[in-house]
Amino acid sequence: MIKVVETKEIRTSKSTIRWIGDSIINIEWDRDIDVGNEDIDEALIAFNQLTKGRKVQVLSEYGKFLNFESGTKEYAATKSPDCTALAYVVENLAQRMVIRFYIKLRRTNNPAKVFNSKNEALIWLRTFDT
Repeated sequence: MIKVVETKEIRTSKSTIRWIGDSIINIEWDRDIDVGNEDIDEALIAFNQLTKGRKVQVLSEYGKFLNFESGTKEYAATKSPDCTALAYVVENLAQRMVIRFYIKLRRTNNPAKVFNSKNEALIWLRTFDT
């Protein structure tokens, strides 16, 4: 007999996308990488496989020395998943500036905020639990 188990985590070439609780998806980018459009597409496919169209809160963590290739921030903004809230955890000022720029490019009105710690981000995201 084959038992189908719901996937809780998917590893891509440069990130890990996983469920945290019942309503939060965590996208954890690796450290010391360059992110291009194809990496955004790969993460989005994994995200959609996990959520199956369900609207969730997203916690996106950026590893130290993560770099976006030219045009990738703009590309990612057009591909941003539909979610109830989006929290970013960054490790340095440069990342904070890039993410704030990205937030302005996003085409959704869902709340988004930048944090220095995962714990603070999770506390904020949980205020959107339904």
